[in-house]
Amino acid sequence: MKDISYLSISDIHIGHPETSAEEIVEHLDDYFKGFGSDCPFNHIDMVFIVGDLWDDSIDFASKTLGAFLPWFDRFLAWAHRREILVFILEGTPRHDRRQSATLMSIISDSPHGSICKYIPSLCIQRIEEHDLTVLYVPDKCRPTAEAVARDVQALFDEQGVEQVDIGMMHGMFKYQLGTIPMNNQVHEERFYLDKVKNFISIGHVHTYSTYERIVAQGSFDRLTHGQEEPKGAVLFTRVDGEWSYRFVENTKAKKYVDLEVKGDLDAMVKKIDKLTDQIPRGSSIRLVGDPLHPLFQGFSTLSVKYPFHTFKTKKLKKDEKKVSELELDSDDYKPVVLNRQTVTQAIYEEVSLNADLSIEESKRLFELLESN
Repeated sequence: MKDISYLSISDIHIGHPETSAEEIVEHLDDYFKGFGSDCPFNHIDMVFIVGDLWDDSIDFASKTLGAFLPWFDRFLAWAHRREILVFILEGTPRHDRRQSATLMSIISDSPHGSICKYIPSLCIQRIEEHDLTVLYVPDKCRPTAEAVARDVQALFDEQGVEQVDIGMMHGMFKYQLGTIPMNNQVHEERFYLDKVKNFISIGHVHTYSTYERIVAQGSFDRLTHGQEEPKGAVLFTRVDGEWSYRFVENTKAKKYVDLEVKGDLDAMVKKIDKLTDQIPRGSSIRLVGDPLHPLFQGFSTLSVKYPFHTFKTKKLKKDEKKVSELELDSDDYKPVVLNRQTVTQAIYEEVSLNADLSIEESKRLFELLESN
């Protein structure tokens, strides 16, 4: 059994409205050290892009493709030169929109395009070069997680296999939900751990986490406020038959900083002066506080005074009274208690099951319901 290594990266979101394609490409280039001799991934065997390479439909004439395509061409040239295979898994439908199929057409005549494969659907692939079998599960490839599991089992039965070596998925497992109520798109950990001998990489949730042999690498870059945790990708290795992995941080990930607004105006200006000296140019600063504070009244002047940073606001509402519990009784059915928890869960389930929400949107919806 030969030694192998591969990089698992996901949720790059080219075309994102807040972290631009130019910024993401700059950070990718730094991550791969311009594909020079000091690139930390020069000796790996494969790169798996585990969904959500794109953020939304991309206009062919946009600056987004002008920034991304030249970098991607250099990326493939590096991979071809180093004999590194590249695989792109389809992610969330409303993000990827099967645009990687168009990307494959663009690179089809490239001298190094042959090393890149696009995986649009649920399948098992054997990578002959490395004697490796891979299970691929795109996001929402079936109406429910139960239907996905049923078809995964059918695929295993059809091919006469009990396990594959590694798994590449886009979606979410139960352990990643935290306090968010369950919905029918969430995968069962044990089913997939039983199907995959070694590690399962999963994209979609933007926070790095692990559960037994499941590794969620999180997003490559920061894309909005509330994502202060480290960003990057995960490097997996098999040496002498032993598997291991490590998170490789994207140290250039865009900074999104929340600044509490309190005290007088002069004190706040001094705080902003100090903060802008400490964080990189291009960082986003969100001012959080009472909407009546004078800093909010002069908000439009901040971009003039600090032209190398962007500013947003989060105006806090005053605490509202909690909804009192109300119990409804009837002789005909079991009493139902209406309170914050049951109403929140009912509204959340109704919206999340009938709308195509990302995990971040799901979290924001739940937090919004909880705060009211």
